[in-house]
Amino acid sequence: MTVGAWYFSKSQEKHVTQIIVRMHPDNEISPLVDNQLLADPAFMRANWAAIVIVPSGSSNPAIFAKATGAVEMLRGNSAEVAIAYYHLRHGGLLQVFVRVDSQGVKQKFGYPYLSEHPLWLDDEKDFKTIDSFLSSEKLQLFFVAPGEDGPCTGYFGLENELPIDCREFLKRELLAMRKYHGGIHNRNFDLCLQQYNSENPLEQSPILQEQIFRYTVDYERQPDLPPNAICPYCRETIEKGRSLVCCNECLTIHHSECWSETNRCTVFGCLCSKARTIPQSSDAKRFYWSGMKLADQEDRKGASKEEALQVLIRGLQQNPVDQELLELRGWSEFDLGLYQEAEATLSRLLKLHPRSDEGRKLWKQMRRVQGKELVLDISENKKMEIYRDYKESCDRAFVQKYVPEKSEKADLDFNEVVAQINRLGSEATAEVRKRILKKYDLSEFDLNLILQEGERNAWPLE
Repeated sequence: MTVGAWYFSKSQEKHVTQIIVRMHPDNEISPLVDNQLLADPAFMRANWAAIVIVPSGSSNPAIFAKATGAVEMLRGNSAEVAIAYYHLRHGGLLQVFVRVDSQGVKQKFGYPYLSEHPLWLDDEKDFKTIDSFLSSEKLQLFFVAPGEDGPCTGYFGLENELPIDCREFLKRELLAMRKYHGGIHNRNFDLCLQQYNSENPLEQSPILQEQIFRYTVDYERQPDLPPNAICPYCRETIEKGRSLVCCNECLTIHHSECWSETNRCTVFGCLCSKARTIPQSSDAKRFYWSGMKLADQEDRKGASKEEALQVLIRGLQQNPVDQELLELRGWSEFDLGLYQEAEATLSRLLKLHPRSDEGRKLWKQMRRVQGKELVLDISENKKMEIYRDYKESCDRAFVQKYVPEKSEKADLDFNEVVAQINRLGSEATAEVRKRILKKYDLSEFDLNLILQEGERNAWPLE
């Protein structure tokens, strides 16, 4: 099962945020049908329809797309699944769309295959379906149509693993829609559908096109430091010389330490959780944005990957510890097949920025290309030794901190005791991590991988 490509888009005019997953035809799986399809009158009545259900005997939700008269023409084509969060006047509406841009279907019908399924948060069944659907680590899509086995004959399916960042977006947008939905007192499903239909005429596809701001900043609007600029979080003046970031989406500048308090943009109405560092020197800033512009727009502008890589290397000479420059350089080297250079860049990136999401993705890709498993090249016994040492040391360190303070807890209420225990636990863990990293000469990234593998495989502590 391969990881699906995806993008994020939104429209204020249509009051919607969408996550669109592209499913490749090479990821075909065996067909599946379920009796729940026959029990749904709307699904059975329509020629083209979609529905999200948890198939009998399975814990994973799946999308079933009915394609009467078109199903065989869909095979061999990529499919797009859009999860759309509509914030409408009378409530939050979740729509699941399936689109296949098949040449055969367009020639026969005049338009591509498109089906949809609305889900309503106030409906108990829909609520459970939404929760399990958006918590799943994989996406399954099954195509059915009238055939030899009855009105719902299974023809074929597609399956993709959902990337971690995609799953995080799905959950984040669901939380935002639930909060919006809960604040509306006159919620009404039919009125929401009326508004949706009026804002999405039949001749227009409801699935939004990819928008550049999901991945990059609008380079023409790269912000300089305006006079008397104020950080939206702390309300203090933004001055040169301090570490600064700007929101990927609205470009508002924050102090780095203020962004790290919430890990998202604090401008009202902006839910972006991605930011980029603003290099302080003018040369570093120029290289930074120029390199990203080339790397992101090479296909559209004709710039080569080699040119982009050279710009990024010059940018790192000016700002050698910048996270995004290192990430972009690593990916550029990987795309060019310079695996040895990419490995060196990745090693530096994960040493300086062990929590880099892009670094972790690149590390996985490097391992796959080399035909290696997604674990460290350390013997199993050594990893188990490190895991046991870490776990047992955390327990001992906590007890050593907790016992001397135990007598002081007599006058504390329950919440204060819990807070104190949490604080002591965090302090003990931090001290143990430092010792383990030094003792075994590991990076933060290496240790996290070992701990994750230990939890996954339930390594014994004795």
